[in-house]
Amino acid sequence: MAPGSTPFVYVTTEDNKLNMVDFVNDANRTIVDLIHDEVCAMKVCPNGRYVLTGGDKGDIVMWKVRRTND
Repeated sequence: MAPGSTPFVYVTTEDNKLNMVDFVNDANRTIVDLIHDEVCAMKVCPNGRYVLTGGDKGDIVMWKVRRTND
């Protein structure tokens, strides 16, 4: 597997949190409080190092994903 391509699962919740869970290292979990009033979109960059979230008011945030093995 190429560096930075560890399979992560990204989930947004109704209480405006972004949950990231590493399939390879289950201990590598992160929960981020999002700044959007309501999350309307989420996109993971192909290299897995960034996540973009978009809110209902046109706001966009880019999050850097840092893994414990990076």
